[in-house]
Amino acid sequence: MIKHALRSLLPRGTKTWQKGNQESTIDLVLASEEPATSVVKCITHTTEHGSDHKAIEIKFDIAAPERVVEARLLFKNAPWTDIRTRIAAPLDETQTGKGSEPEMSKDFIPFYRLSFPLLSYCYLCFRHAIQASASSCAST
Repeated sequence: MIKHALRSLLPRGTKTWQKGNQESTIDLVLASEEPATSVVKCITHTTEHGSDHKAIEIKFDIAAPERVVEARLLFKNAPWTDIRTRIAAPLDETQTGKGSEPEMSKDFIPFYRLSFPLLSYCYLCFRHAIQASASSCAST
């Protein structure tokens, strides 16, 4: 107990085991220094549970840490008028020709113009290629 800086929480002489006329303190409750200083009560429980060992009741004086709640931003409280104005200004410039139009490659095809079967086929090809490379790495 001294080597690990432990203290017994049961008061000296508390009997935790009884059989016939014999009784002894064979059940121990050990704690380090910090929890041992916050013990309010450490006694044998008054309710018998049908065992020759007595239950030990421990009560600590420990306060829960104070929980700090930070203010959260809610979508319903957002300044939507300002947001619409800030977004609309660059869009209006692009539509009226004042802004510069981004250049697109002639080969660019938006994803929504590709057909689903083609997308599915591409996905399966990539998946099989990854599985094949993974299995070859695992075998080496």
